[in-house]
Amino acid sequence: MGKQLLLGCIADDFTGTTDLANTLVKEGMRTVQVIGVPGQDFPCPDSDAVVIALKSRTAPVQEAIEESVAALNWLQSNGAEQFFFKYCSTFDSTDQGNIGPVAEALLAELDDSFTIACPAFPANGRSIYQGYLFVGDRLLSESSMKDHPLTPMGDPDLVRVLGRQARAPVGLISWSEVSRGSQAAGELIETAMATLATGLVAMGVEQLIVAGGETSGAVVKKLGIQAMEIGVEIEPGVPWCMTLGKTKLRLALKSGNFGGDDFFEKALDVLKWMKTEQETRWCGWQNPCSTAALPLVHRETSA
Repeated sequence: MGKQLLLGCIADDFTGTTDLANTLVKEGMRTVQVIGVPGQDFPCPDSDAVVIALKSRTAPVQEAIEESVAALNWLQSNGAEQFFFKYCSTFDSTDQGNIGPVAEALLAELDDSFTIACPAFPANGRSIYQGYLFVGDRLLSESSMKDHPLTPMGDPDLVRVLGRQARAPVGLISWSEVSRGSQAAGELIETAMATLATGLVAMGVEQLIVAGGETSGAVVKKLGIQAMEIGVEIEPGVPWCMTLGKTKLRLALKSGNFGGDDFFEKALDVLKWMKTEQETRWCGWQNPCSTAALPLVHRETSA
């Protein structure tokens, strides 16, 4: 293989594959379309992008997932740096899938938790307004797609449609928010993470690891935490903490710049060790991952 493969794409039908490949070529990327999941001995083309054509749009859900993940694995093994899941601009699917289940499976395989769904294609008359998909000047549910024999689209609200297919929460980022730039997007993500944390605690979760300073602040505020007892250090600058008050919760708040690749494993190892200790206080505890004794516990209180 020659230069680095910049983009690996997985399309859920053959015509969508050529559609995407054509767009990439027009934007200056040397692109090759591959039919079906290549075998491991198939040589990766010398190109900027590879688009793998599958026939998974109306396949049984598990079959679509397995085939899509296999395509992803082949792209990963050939050095792709970024990945794109191509589905129809009219969001062809049913309440069972396959867009939501496949997207979640790909995210899990990539060890990621967040993606964006935006099937707009203005050149072909597909546009989105406040989460509603239009075909030309008509709502999706008033277009010919409402009578599709395999994937009838009777609901134009993409948040509702994807929400019925996905296990993870589905929300809307409006154009007004997008136009405000990355700061607004970051605030929305922080709000979403804080809401997710609140839901997990309500379900009985008793320990959380939160990465990112701004996200940590949003989570702590949303949970109504006023004070924390500082406990065992996981890595320099990142200890486990115990909330003070009615709700007892173990928290690790990690700066985005702190911690190695194995931080989360270390955090869980320290937590397991903590749970084997019978002390009711954390004073003088020693980090099992370090030879240095901890200083006396101090309390961090909100202003």
